[in-house]
Amino acid sequence: MSNNGKGGGFRARSSRQNDSHPRVTGEAHEEAGHTHNPGGRVSGEPGRRDRKSARGTGGHGHPHGRAQHGPRRERPSTKPQRGRRGEGVHEEIRAEQKEESVDGEQIFTERTPRVVNAAKLKRTAARRKTQRFLVEGENCVEAAVATGAATDIFVTKSAAARFADILEAGQAMGTFIHLIDAKAARSLQDTVTSTGIFAVCRDVLWSAREVMKGRPTLMCVPVETNEPGNAGTLIRVADAMGADAVLFAGDTVDPQSGKAARSSAGSLFHIPVARERNIMKVLSMLRAEGLAIVATAADGEVDLTEAEELLAQPTAWLFGNEAHGLPEELQQAADVRVRIPIRGRAESLNLATAASICLFESSKYQVKATESEGHPDDGEPGTGESTPADLTAESGAGAGTDGEDRPETTDED
Repeated sequence: MSNNGKGGGFRARSSRQNDSHPRVTGEAHEEAGHTHNPGGRVSGEPGRRDRKSARGTGGHGHPHGRAQHGPRRERPSTKPQRGRRGEGVHEEIRAEQKEESVDGEQIFTERTPRVVNAAKLKRTAARRKTQRFLVEGENCVEAAVATGAATDIFVTKSAAARFADILEAGQAMGTFIHLIDAKAARSLQDTVTSTGIFAVCRDVLWSAREVMKGRPTLMCVPVETNEPGNAGTLIRVADAMGADAVLFAGDTVDPQSGKAARSSAGSLFHIPVARERNIMKVLSMLRAEGLAIVATAADGEVDLTEAEELLAQPTAWLFGNEAHGLPEELQQAADVRVRIPIRGRAESLNLATAASICLFESSKYQVKATESEGHPDDGEPGTGESTPADLTAESGAGAGTDGEDRPETTDED
């Protein structure tokens, strides 16, 4: 049995060592009370390490002059076993990044790369870099799918049952559909209470030049609009009133931001929407297309109720900033200033309300003019009765133009 001292086991001496220490072999081992070690170690004789460690002690490596017999027993450690640095944290992150599965269906979490990238689209810089934007809610997602603008749909399991028709349409359009959990939905939502359905969409904004190619006859031109809710409402109103396009002029909010898109209730995908920073360039383009530039002003020279002749022709409405209205220089650059009569005691109207009234009046007078003159394609004077073509122009985005003249968002988006 080998004897392990403080410095380790004992080692047999070689034949080249001093003869005063005779080599113990064979039967001499037993006489000396030692056992033979086939591996070359002999108990009771210190090896090199043991002699070195035994210096300054009274025995073979033991501090009390006694040899320690038998293997040293180690106390059980009370410290927790630790792996490599950060191993536990990394395992936790990897576990969180795994996608759950419910009833065999893959469920994306807030850490799934597709969800992470979609959540980044809530920031302007990410939308500009990727040419994508994120919409939320039934109306916007349905419109995005119908026009082919949606690339991915994210939906919770409960919302998937409510919006099954939208998901079926998305599958038919080749849109990727992903089920997400509640945490993923919270990372995507831009509202306090979410409907649980979202879509990543291609950029649908037009350039000002593309808008003008459609020969518009009724345009909404918001100037330096800063509130995304108002921007979306203006798009929705213009769509409802049959305007041909919305052209945001100056430094305005992004119409594809979450709140603006949601406020448009899907109209962002129905009507051409453009942005142009140079306001004077916008005015020049409008005049080049033969549109009358009409500015809204509290002290305008023309009363809206008396502007039928003016508004029956192709018109572009300028609507000013929510807080400050139109700058004086832009009012002077307009062809005419129109005021909205206020019968009651209200001091003024907000931007969306004023735009709704003005665009409705223009649409009404333009439709009336079209009906009285007859449709341009049939070559016959109007008889006061609406033809099927006239009814189509009224019920669509007509505003007095053919469907061919109006820019179509479906192809361009």
